[in-house]
Amino acid sequence: TLTPEHAAPWLGGTFRFDGVHFEARGYRPFSGNVVAVRLQLGTITGQVVNAVPISERFFLGGTTVRRGWGAFEVSPLSDTGLPIGGRSQLAITTEVRRLFTKTWGAAVFFEGGNVWPGSGEFHLGDLRYDVGPGIRWISPVGILRGDFGFQLNPIPGLTVDDKLVTR
Repeated sequence: TLTPEHAAPWLGGTFRFDGVHFEARGYRPFSGNVVAVRLQLGTITGQVVNAVPISERFFLGGTTVRRGWGAFEVSPLSDTGLPIGGRSQLAITTEVRRLFTKTWGAAVFFEGGNVWPGSGEFHLGDLRYDVGPGIRWISPVGILRGDFGFQLNPIPGLTVDDKLVTR
């Protein structure tokens, strides 16, 4: 998918910026498993990062992207270590899934990604990585899952609930 975005005062808003979000997913069977890969790229152009509403900035972390971190923790940080969001993001997820019965399965994942303050700013050398296992149950109403992510390279200076994170 490719999603463009435009915000401007002439559209009735307060802010002025443009953005583009790209996401690609692929699935391949492999020796009784399924290998799933997801790539996300995005950038916001225009005003400085603090002039872009926080709801439009990029953050990673949580239950679906960078599962080794809490929600919104992968982001540029303020002077006090709080995540403030950024204008560029890159996220790559690779997951190997296997069904053991018709309704129970497991997965292992490896993820890399980061968020940067500048527009079009991507530095492959400073990606944040996490790995982990997961369990899947195909219920009558859909797939329920539980994943356990572990950070491979924590974010120096990250503050959560007014405490410096030392994972």
